[in-house]
Amino acid sequence: MAPTMFWIDPVEELLGIVMTQKFPTDSRLRDEFKVAVNQAIIESYSP
Repeated sequence: MAPTMFWIDPVEELLGIVMTQKFPTDSRLRDEFKVAVNQAIIESYSP
């Protein structure tokens, strides 16, 4: 019953999966997680 959300970015060859125990779900969680993942990737390439 708990939600599972995901996104696929074929350009960046990236797949994100968010599994929660929060009901009802809040789609902001997926969006904030996606931003955090992208920021971590960008920061990992910074000298």
